[in-house]
Amino acid sequence: MKITSITAALACSVAAACTLNVENGDSDLRWGTVADFDDEDDNFDDFGFDDFDFELDDLDELECDDFDLAFPFDDEDRPRPIDAYVSWKHDGAKRWAAGTGTVIFAADDRSVERVTQWTVIWMGEERDGEQHEVHFRESGYGQPRVIYDVNRVERPWDAEARAWFADYLQDAVLHAEVGARSRAARIQRDEGTAALLTSFRELRSPAARAHYLVTLLEAEDLEADQLADALDGCGSDLARSGMQYTFYRQLAERFPDSTRLRYALIASGERAALSNDRFDAQRALLSVWRKGALLDEALEARWIAACSISEPRLHADLLLEYVAAGPAGDRSRIAALHAARGLPSSALRSDVIERCARRVPAGAELMLAVVEEVTDLESAARREALLLELLERDDLSEVVLDSIGDAAKGLGSPAAEHRVLARLSVVRAES
Repeated sequence: MKITSITAALACSVAAACTLNVENGDSDLRWGTVADFDDEDDNFDDFGFDDFDFELDDLDELECDDFDLAFPFDDEDRPRPIDAYVSWKHDGAKRWAAGTGTVIFAADDRSVERVTQWTVIWMGEERDGEQHEVHFRESGYGQPRVIYDVNRVERPWDAEARAWFADYLQDAVLHAEVGARSRAARIQRDEGTAALLTSFRELRSPAARAHYLVTLLEAEDLEADQLADALDGCGSDLARSGMQYTFYRQLAERFPDSTRLRYALIASGERAALSNDRFDAQRALLSVWRKGALLDEALEARWIAACSISEPRLHADLLLEYVAAGPAGDRSRIAALHAARGLPSSALRSDVIERCARRVPAGAELMLAVVEEVTDLESAARREALLLELLERDDLSEVVLDSIGDAAKGLGSPAAEHRVLARLSVVRAES
């Protein structure tokens, strides 16, 4: 093994320790993942680079056996992957929390009661140039091992430090994913579903909300109206970006017959910060409701209106899925055609019209709606192509054929009009 391999490995280790933060829309919450983490900042000092005695030109020839490389983490002090990282602002301070494993907070949310094996928790804040940071990890003796520092200088974990942490933790439980799962389980066990719903409404972080929702969905005494009220109180996403589809589907499936919850879910999906998450939320609801709930015209209209909040391409994709699903048959497809008028791109609108034009079977009412929409497209060439495609169907009624003939006269090109009318004559003759 060459030294160059070790150099590459060291570079990878340094890169893996970096944190990637992603802005959560208009919120000041930021989250990301940390690949490798340890509660000591000076691990790389242990590599002993001062002991290396070689020139850069010697790298190609130098073997690993030529020196003794001391790896800084032994079995008892290994780097661990970070499951969650979140940072937020509070009263002029930047606060953060990260960790892996399970942490159990005390019932008053003012201290850490215990952590499970191999757990590492890292919490801190920076205010007016002063940084406080505390690490909790499993010690093997029941109580967590605590390392507390101020401005990177270790300080005693005394009454003053505990007072700072108690104030910090009261705010952290509202934002941090760290400890959220066990806290939700404790509230459900000790205080009941109503108390858990109250705590859920107070949360400020989608990452934390996801853990509470999991616990709520397992509660046998949870009622649909209770859940709807809690969702109405959420100002943003129900879970991390990319997880909306799963949660919205589970929520819709838990109470499939609740009209109150249906509208609450649609409204909640509209409030998602990112367009992709708004798309996932409404798509999840469609996947559950396509078999019945969207037969209700009012709910259908509300769901279609919610789709328009996604960016245009995703809005069009939702309408295309709705055409394919057709919960109420041609009525649903006609509703999608009308909704497509709100798309800013003629090409996207044309996609929805074309999908409806190719539906088999399709009634005369849908075909008449398709012809009406075709005549309103900007591109004359696209209008001609769609009319000719319609004439390839073998189930067109006389009323629809007459409508196509009228649309051909508005193509604005004698040649195009002639091609469509000629094909129309052939279709009439064959029928």
